[in-house]
Amino acid sequence: IANPKPNGYRSLHTAVKYVRKDQTKRLEVQIRTQTMDDDAERGIAAAHWIYKLEGGKANTEMYNRVQWMRQLLIDLRDDNVNAPPSERLINVDDLTKRIYVFTPQRELVELPEGATPVDFAYKIHSGLGHRCRGAKVNGKMVSLDHELRQGDKVEIIKGTRAAPSRDWMVESAGYAISAGTRAKVRQWFRKRDRETNILHGREALERELRRLKLSKVITLDELALEFDEETDDFLAKLGFGDLQFSQVAGAIERLKKEKIKETEPPPTAVVPPPAPPATGLGKGIRIQGLAGLHYNLANCCSPITPEPIVGYVTRGRGVTIHRRDCKQFKNQALKEPGRVLDVEWGLDSNIEDFDIPLTVHAYRAPELAENIASLISGRKISLVRTKSTTDERGLNTVYLTVRVKNMNDLEWLIQKLRLMSHVLDVERQRIN
Repeated sequence: IANPKPNGYRSLHTAVKYVRKDQTKRLEVQIRTQTMDDDAERGIAAAHWIYKLEGGKANTEMYNRVQWMRQLLIDLRDDNVNAPPSERLINVDDLTKRIYVFTPQRELVELPEGATPVDFAYKIHSGLGHRCRGAKVNGKMVSLDHELRQGDKVEIIKGTRAAPSRDWMVESAGYAISAGTRAKVRQWFRKRDRETNILHGREALERELRRLKLSKVITLDELALEFDEETDDFLAKLGFGDLQFSQVAGAIERLKKEKIKETEPPPTAVVPPPAPPATGLGKGIRIQGLAGLHYNLANCCSPITPEPIVGYVTRGRGVTIHRRDCKQFKNQALKEPGRVLDVEWGLDSNIEDFDIPLTVHAYRAPELAENIASLISGRKISLVRTKSTTDERGLNTVYLTVRVKNMNDLEWLIQKLRLMSHVLDVERQRIN
């Protein structure tokens, strides 16, 4: 009561066990004043707006607005839960009912309904979760998939070293209800097993290429480039299972067909055929002095006018435009310098829009995404997509893609973002 939740929620929660007809039953109780109940049911601002005027009489118009907003939130929740994880706008864990359990020191811990001792351990600290071996609930040993109830006292039995189970990453196994818990377990295995995953991915891929008699035709670097990944990152994802072999098989088939079609061995054979000299201004980007040739902007570095750029011929994709300082381009150019082309921005390249990915790091600023949207609303900048995460330290990270016309707009936005309160850093990032 004295220290409300961040959203202003105040209430006393308790649970009473009693025996009726030889059966132990449980009664959960929430105790609130009328004001606390209004705040809990309608929200702090709405409750006070409804009752503040006209001698305490309800404001009908405001009441109707609140009811409309509540229904809108319910619809949003349902749409969000039914959407694929990559398309969800908000964290499903935040929409579930909550339970409150206690540590052995009687500290209160909030968890989603259906949470297990594994969820509890990771809620306390990732290190405790990684070392979790067993649990006691109300003084009795329980399994790690035991469902915690309101008011339980939970004690984690920890091992001497970190060794989470891979089963904890599987939602259907029932060991971890929270998506955040499963993500922490997955991150631990990914970090610990990176070298092993790279080795397993390499062995599996080389074995498949030998089986198809393509080991001397298709390289691992070429396959990694098909997925816009560095080779080691690509192999690690394949070895860990983040990337399915069926996806890689499709890329192998595409490269195989392209190799068969190639008849001229020198790299210059894949240079686009000459076009008639351009008349007037070049549109977008001029390649080797010619306008109107097909090109793609690289996702790995997202070049924007007037940054120095360079072209790289990619089989089946035409010319890919990179920033000159792009690490991925430099790696590929060292291996096949004959694919590098001179390119330059056309004089009317400002008519194009550029999608630029940014990463914003902030401290305890859950409303950061909304503030960013408000910042760019008065400028000719579009917010293409956004995703926000918060770690256990309270650090917020917002991944956003903005659509801008030129470098001036981008630099203005980055400068404004860095001046926002709580923002620690802003950086351009690679699209995954």
